[in-house]
Amino acid sequence: MRTTLTIPDPAVDREAYEQFYPASEPRTMPSLLHDLNVRRVPEMLGEHRDRERGQDPPGPDADIWCAADVNCYWNPQEPTRYLRPDVLVGRGVRPDRQTVSYRLWDHGPAALVVEVASPESWVADAGPKAVEYAQGLCPVEYLYVNPTRGEARLYRIVPGDAVRVDPDDAGMLWSTSLGVGFRLEPSGLVRVYDRQGVPLPDRDELSQARLAADQARAAAEQRRVAAEQARAAAEQARAAAEQAQQAAEQAQQAAERERAAALARADAEAAARSAVEAELARLRAQLVSLTGEPPTDSG
Repeated sequence: MRTTLTIPDPAVDREAYEQFYPASEPRTMPSLLHDLNVRRVPEMLGEHRDRERGQDPPGPDADIWCAADVNCYWNPQEPTRYLRPDVLVGRGVRPDRQTVSYRLWDHGPAALVVEVASPESWVADAGPKAVEYAQGLCPVEYLYVNPTRGEARLYRIVPGDAVRVDPDDAGMLWSTSLGVGFRLEPSGLVRVYDRQGVPLPDRDELSQARLAADQARAAAEQRRVAAEQARAAAEQARAAAEQAQQAAEQAQQAAERERAAALARADAEAAARSAVEAELARLRAQLVSLTGEPPTDSG
């Protein structure tokens, strides 16, 4: 006998409806590379989105959003069947981050789902999972990454099937859904590239770049202040030199005036002596004319 599920009406009891499609499930212990990739891929795609939003007009990926470890349902009548990708990329209005699961009939097809294999899941994620996505959730694309085996695959989902995308000569897997490229680095970490093939930073790299830019701006400001101070010191030195030159010129002019005054005094004294000597000579001559004898010098 088949049991018919009674699904709550979301218009009547939204909380019960949400609980019918739980958003998460208990987690197993993933590998470090798994966790790093699940964190970094949404961060890099978020940077891609922010750059798209900053364009005028905004780019085609300005409305994407990312979620991690969210249960995804595709049949409202089968709440026990779901897939839980490591990363899901949607478009438009994002469901509530804490309580709402991803439901195909409510939110539309996902632009991309990403599965990062851990040691216990890589066999299932590599092949069968692509078929499950193709037959159920039907995202536009599916990216499978196995960091420990150095493998990355991108699938385009067509009705009932998943078609594998070939990498380009540089090993890049280009997503037509998002307009970005994916490449697995030798470190086991996925790198996302923009349309021009420029690597997108994750949050740590972006913080480091911002810190480096802040430090560069601070160093440039310090250099500017130092240059201003050097210019001010040079201006002060120039003003002091001009003042010293003016003082020297004034001292020279004063000395020249003093020399001229001394020469004038000497000329006046010489003229006075000449006048006295002329007067004495006149008086002697007069004395001779009166006495008929030359004057004698008294002791």
